[in-house]
Order: sequence, then C-alpha cells, then structure tokens
Amino acid sequence: MALTQVKTSGIADDAVTLGKLNGGTDGNLITYDASGNPAVVATGNDGQVLTSQGAGSVPQFETLPTSGAALTGSTNNTVVTVTGADAMQGEANLTFNGSTLTATGDATFSGNVSIGGTTPNAFSNYKVLTVQGGSGGAGIDLEMDDGNIYGRIFGDPNGLQIQSTQAGDYIRFETAGANERMRIDADGDVKIADGNLIMGTSGNGIDFSATTDANNGAYGGTKSDELLHDYEYGTWTPTLLFNGGTTGQSYTTQDGRYTKVGNMLTVQCKIDVQSKGSSTGNITMSGLPWLAKDIHTYIMIQGSGLAYSGTQCFLAINNANANHYWGEQMGGDGNSANWVYLTHAAINNGEYYISGSYVVVD
Repeated sequence: MALTQVKTSGIADDAVTLGKLNGGTDGNLITYDASGNPAVVATGNDGQVLTSQGAGSVPQFETLPTSGAALTGSTNNTVVTVTGADAMQGEANLTFNGSTLTATGDATFSGNVSIGGTTPNAFSNYKVLTVQGGSGGAGIDLEMDDGNIYGRIFGDPNGLQIQSTQAGDYIRFETAGANERMRIDADGDVKIADGNLIMGTSGNGIDFSATTDANNGAYGGTKSDELLHDYEYGTWTPTLLFNGGTTGQSYTTQDGRYTKVGNMLTVQCKIDVQSKGSSTGNITMSGLPWLAKDIHTYIMIQGSGLAYSGTQCFLAINNANANHYWGEQMGGDGNSANWVYLTHAAINNGEYYISGSYVVVD
C-alpha cells in the first residue's frame, strides 16, 4: 500500500531535495497565490524583468520600455528641468556649483521669480520678483561685504535706486544718475536732499494731532484741527474806489504782498496816490487775495495823505464781496457805534500803508 499522507512534523529539516519535487517547465518560478497555495510564475524572455502585480496577483516577467527619459544639454553644474513627456534638459542659464545658484540669460522661475528673463505673468497674486537687466539696468542687490552694501533695489543706473547701508544706518532714495533725493535716518528723521514735498490732493497736509497741547482749553479755548494744509505767498494790486468809481485816478505805487499759512492770511501794501481823481463817495479798496471768514475784520491804515479827525483808521475786510471799506473809529474806543465810513474828502494825494492778518475763507 502506497504512502498517501505525511505530517510536516515527520519531515526533517532539509530532507526534501530538488529530486523529490514535481517536474515543471523550464524557467518557471514557484510563488503563492492569494489563498496561500503554490502557484507558477510563467517563464519570461531574455532581458525581461520580474515585476509585482500587487497583493493577490502572481508576479510576471515584463519587458522594459524601449525608450526612457532622455537627458539633453547636460554640462557641469547645470540644473536639470523636465521639458515634456520622458524628456529632461540641462539648463544652460541656470547653474548650481554646490553653494551658489546662478541665473543668467533667460533663466526664469515662471510665476514667481524672473531674473534676467521675461517678466512672469502672475501679478494677480502679487508673488512675483522680477529682475530684468538691459542697457546697464539691474535689480535687487542684497549682501553684506566690505563695501557696506546692506540692501539695494535699483533700476536703470540713471533711474530709481533705494539703498540701505550698514555703515550709515539709513535708507536712501536716488533718482537721475544716482543723485540722492531723500533719506530716512535710523532715528526716524526724514531728510529731503533735493526737491519738494508735494501734496497731491487739496486739503491734505502735515498733521500735528500727535502733539500734546497742555494748555488747550485751560482758558476756554477749544481745539478744532491740527492739520497744516496750505502755505503760499504772492502779490496783489491794491486799488482805491470812491463809491465804486475810479475816474481820473493815478498811482505812483500799487504794491501788495501776502503770506498764507493754513487759513491765516497776512497782508501788507503800499499805495502812493498821485491823483485821487474826480469820483466821490465812500472809500473802498479792491485787490485783496481772500475774503474774511468773519463778517468784519479790521486792520490798520496809516499814511501821509490821511485827513481825518479821529484817532484810528481801519480797513474793514468783509466776507460778502471783494471791495472793502475804509473807516475810522471816533475816539478809538472800539465801539462799533462810533464807526464812520471815510469818503473821498478824508484823503489826499500821498502814501498809504496797510498791514495786518485775518482768518480767511479757505
């Protein structure tokens, strides 16, 4: 009777030899299937490699692709990039020597950085750093060396440059052939070396609201604003009118000057009347550059041609029209009831001087 079953424990280690195995096909390999039973790996061909088909599947011999990823343009230190399916390129303008990454020519980090190449089209996310040379132009220079260059952003050498130097501890702005225009010192001071500080929008200016005014309101005052929004100076032409008329008038001098700081106007003028003419009536004067903000503002009139009996003579600047009255206060007590309008008879040919300040409508 033949032996049909042998327990594993009854077989000694290394007792089964190749001669005892069942015959098979030349080149086949034995493996196991998903159930753990022996399985045969079919014979492959010359040059094939055994590849896994994943858990539960018998491995197979397969032929490698006849063409793989091709590398072109390879030279020392060049950086390799993918240029398409199964293709790689050694970039001639992008090199790395082990410590320094150098980009020249048209080397471009598309969408993020472009150094010496085409400007990346990725501005919507504001992530682009572009440095394009040409005709002596340059880009960003960030370094620390014996030349004390700490940081610099520049365009054409004759255009804009922004520099920060380690030794000077400041930021310097240059234009037009590396001429310094402005700098910000380490202590926060801003210095304009050449040019003007121009307010681009009317009503803007220098805001002093950070200052502390200890006495503000101590005697009843209330602060309204601390914005210095205007300054100018210029000339004006003082002209006398008698009830609006100027018949036969002539002058040797009509010289007016003004300075405006914020809404405060200071005016001076000299009028040398050669002939007051034949017009009659109350005296008014035209030519002042601004109306008064308040109903009436009074400034002093002095002159060799005055012929009045009072002690004080004033120009009343109003906010209604451009012609302003001359008048005197009888007795000079400041009582508005004593105000008297001067007429053509109150003045003679001669010199007159007006000087004073008032708040204007701005």
